[in-house]
Amino acid sequence: MSNRPNIVFILPDQLRPDFLSTYGASFIDTPNIDKIAEEGSGTPAPTQASPVCVPARSALLTGMNAIRNGVSDNLHRVRSD
Repeated sequence: MSNRPNIVFILPDQLRPDFLSTYGASFIDTPNIDKIAEEGSGTPAPTQASPVCVPARSALLTGMNAIRNGVSDNLHRVRSD
């Protein structure tokens, strides 16, 4: 058995924390996300490298910001090399 942690990234598009019951939303029930939040470790105030989704995800995947990885808007793709 490995000592490495299991890491799951949930990357929904256009989902605000105030639309999840785990963050206090009373008008919706999100039991599965709540259970993941209770049993795992989360970030109370997550931040991202860019306010635009493709550059933010590219930064997460490459470990480099938009200036370094060349993905600066949603019309770019991560380079094949």
